[in-house]
This record gives sequence, structure tokens and C-alpha cells, in this order.
Amino acid sequence: MPATGVSGATALIAGVFYTLAFCLGHRWGSHSTGEFRAQQAQLLMEGERLRYELQTAEALVAARKNKVQQMGADVVALMTKNAELTAENQRMGNEQTDWVDLNNACIDDTVRRRREWNAADAAQAVVLGTLENQERDLLERSAHLRDTDGLRAIILLNTVKRLSGDHRDLRTRLQLSQEAMTNARLDGLIDKWAALAPEQMQIGEHVAPLQASELDTVRQLLPSHLNSYDEDRDAKHVFLPRKDRYGEPVVPTWNTREGTQPLRHGTFYRSEYLPTTTVAKQFRTLYDYATCAVGLNITQLMYPSAFRVCPQCEAEHLHDAIETPVVLFCDQCVPQHFTDEFKLLCNGYLDKSLYGSGLFWRARSRLTFKGQYLARAERWLNESGIDQQRGFIAARMPTTVAACSTNGRPVGNATLCYQHLLKAAPQVFRTPAEQCNPGLEKYVSGLEKVLRRTDLRDMYISTDASDEQWLAFKVNVTAKYPLRLHRRPATGRATADAIIDLHIASLAQRVVVNRYDTPSTIIAEEFMLRRRLTKTGIMVW
Repeated sequence: MPATGVSGATALIAGVFYTLAFCLGHRWGSHSTGEFRAQQAQLLMEGERLRYELQTAEALVAARKNKVQQMGADVVALMTKNAELTAENQRMGNEQTDWVDLNNACIDDTVRRRREWNAADAAQAVVLGTLENQERDLLERSAHLRDTDGLRAIILLNTVKRLSGDHRDLRTRLQLSQEAMTNARLDGLIDKWAALAPEQMQIGEHVAPLQASELDTVRQLLPSHLNSYDEDRDAKHVFLPRKDRYGEPVVPTWNTREGTQPLRHGTFYRSEYLPTTTVAKQFRTLYDYATCAVGLNITQLMYPSAFRVCPQCEAEHLHDAIETPVVLFCDQCVPQHFTDEFKLLCNGYLDKSLYGSGLFWRARSRLTFKGQYLARAERWLNESGIDQQRGFIAARMPTTVAACSTNGRPVGNATLCYQHLLKAAPQVFRTPAEQCNPGLEKYVSGLEKVLRRTDLRDMYISTDASDEQWLAFKVNVTAKYPLRLHRRPATGRATADAIIDLHIASLAQRVVVNRYDTPSTIIAEEFMLRRRLTKTGIMVW
């Protein structure tokens, strides 16, 4: 509180005191002494109270004065601190501006260096990509080469092995000392033949063709046809189709192998060999590989797995369709059956010379189709309405036969089945031209002769006819004969449809086949395998 405030209060209290004294004197003169004393005591007490309050007020004023002084000092200290903080803030602001400038400079430098690095990376990208591609190619090539020696190398090694055996047999028959076929001896033979001019190496001119051994010659001249199956004689050699106790087809076995083996990789790296053909033709081509492999006990003969049924179709694979332990399937490889090396190695063991023999059936019986297709065929047959207890006829009726030439004479291997096995089978048509490609109209008229030999009235038709041709054929047949015709509709999957169709036809009680048609050959062979190699029930158009 200010000093003037204290003096005014003191003067006021003094005025009150003198006024009370005057009043007391006046009252003292006017009243009695007792009353005066009582009033005087009361006034004294009031004065003491006022004096106490005055002291309290003065103490409070002093305390507030001290507090004001302290607050003034605090304000000065705060103002001083605020000034210091303002200066520090200014300093830090300046420092931050410097850091921002440095950061911007660093960003600019980083962008500049990144551009330089990107330019350097771009310059090396082509080289790096090339090296990575080369590394990938080398790794893939290494993996492929690690899995196999290559079919041509296998053929050459087995050819050398076979010719070495023939060489030993020849020296034995001529009573000459045996000469070990060492690497040095082989190198000498290679050098001897390499010295000849190419034209001198043409077979039939200056160099006599290599002949098979006497045993092979006899085998070629007199192949023993296996016309029936004898359990004691043939059970170990011929694999007849059968099912296990769970109703699944038993997978053929050979040389400790069971069924189709894992896909092998050939040495023709990134080979684009993809023939346009059918699964029936591919199946038929495997006969040469199978008879050669079984006859010479070669376990490494391979055949390319990939093929397609039309130029625009996707690739399919034989190892997904065919079940066989005899021939291995490969990718990155090419077929070898047309090469001189293959012909030399398999001389005397190709199916042309052995067709129908025991060795042929030993190999052929181990070529079949995957069980999934066989099950689908049997499922369709069960749902078709065909009276299976009584039985049905299956007729193969191709509308075009590629094996027929313009004069109606056959070409190719499809005729082997007829020449070696079915020549005595009943024939529907007389001339080769009619038999080769009769056409649907001829098939209709020929059915009369077929029906004379059986009382079966369910007939399954295996044909490549269009839907329009099939409908016209069905109308003509049912109008003329008491037959119930059946045909499995195509699903658009040519390979699966062909396999299922072949299996359905082979399950019939009687079959009528085309002697120049490859699928007919497969149907007839499967029919015979399911009937212990008997030909009864087969007719030929």
C-alpha cells in the first residue's frame, strides 16, 4: 500500500479517538460516575479492537508491499529471460536456415549423383542382362545334360556293343583269336573309316553294307508268330491287360521298372521339335523303339514326348497319355528311328520283321494307355445303354485313310497287322480299293455281310465322320437294319477322345476294322490282347 494511505488512516483513527474523549468528558459531566466508567471501559475495548485491526492492516499492507516488490523483481527476471530466449531463438532460426540451405544443397548433390549412377547403370544394364541370361541358359543346359547322355550317344554306345559281339562271334566261327575291343582299337577303326572319301562310304558302292549276325538273319526270315497265349509258356513274357483287386488297371512292368518313367531331358537344348500328328500314329511309331529295346535289352531308348494334333493346337505329351516301362519319354530331344545309327543298332529287331512274333507281343503288350482314359471309356460304356451282357459290335469306319494311294493300294506300316495276323480273317469287300477307303455309302451296304455272322444288334461306330455325315449314315443304317448305333460324342479334346474311342472299340465282342488304318491296327491288337491273342471275332472291311 502507498505511504499516503497509512498517514490518512492514522489521522482518521486519531480524530475518532479525540472525538470519543470529548464525548466521554461531556458524558462524564452529565451523568453519574458509574455510567461514565462503564462507557469508558466499553470505549477502551473498542479502541483496543480498532488498534488490533490497525496493526493487522499495517502488517497486511507491509506483506503486500513485499510481495509487490518480489513480483517486480520476478517481472524483471522474466523480462531478462525472455530477452535471452528471444536471442537464442533468433540464433537457432539463423542456424536452421543454414541447415536448410545445407540440406537443399545435399539434395541437389544427391539428385545429380543419382542421375550419374542411373546413367552408369543404364550403360551396364545390357551387359548385366546378357550375363544373367547366359547364366540362366548355362544352368538349364547343365541340368538337362546332367540327366541324360542323349539318345544318339545311347544308340551309338549300344551299336558299338552289339557290333563288338558280332565281331567276337565272327572271329569265333572263323577260328581266329579274339581281339579285345579296346578304346585304342575303336580309335583305329574310326581313323580307318574317316580316311575314306564321303562318296566311298555310300552303302552299296565301294563298301559292303553291314549284315546282321546269323542269329538275326534267321530271326528276320522266320519270325515265329505267336498265335495263341499259353499260360506256362508266355506268362513271364507277354503282359495281358488285367485289373487289380480294387478294379484298377495293372500297370505293365519291365526290367524292374513299373509304368511310364519320369520325363527325361535330351541334349538338343531348346529343341522346338513339335510334330503335328495324332496319338494313334505316335503310339504306332513307338513299336520300333519297344521291339528294339526289348530285343536288345536296352533300357535307355527315348522318344520325344511333345506333339500337337493341329498346327494351331497346344502341345500335348505322350508321357501323360501312354503307360509303358519300355520306352522313356524326353523333352529337348528329337526322334532317332529314321537315322542310320538307329537302323544299324535295331537291325533285325524292328517290328516290320518281328510283327506278330513272341518278341513283338512281349514289347507291344507293355504299351498301353493311361488308366484314367480307360476308366472314362468304361464309364461311358456303362452309361450308353449298350447291353454288355449280350455284347456289342465295334466297327471302325474312317472316312479318309492316309495310307491309301491314288490307285487304292496301301502305303505305310498299317498293313502289317493284316499281312501278319488278319489275312485269314473274314473280309467284307473284295478289292483293295474298296477295303482301303470304301466311304460311308459302302459301309452301309457292307453291314449286311457283317450281320450275317452275328446276332448282336448293338453296334459302336468309331469314325472321323462329321456330325452331318454321321446323322445321314445313322438314318440309312437304322432304316435298313435292326441295329442300335452308338457313337461317343467328341468333347473337343482330340487326344483323349481318340484314346477313349479306341478302348471302347477294343472291348466289343466282335470288331470290324480297316486293314489300312492305324487306329484299326491298335483296336485289333488290343482286342487280341484281351482275348489271349486269339483272332476270333475280328472281321476286315
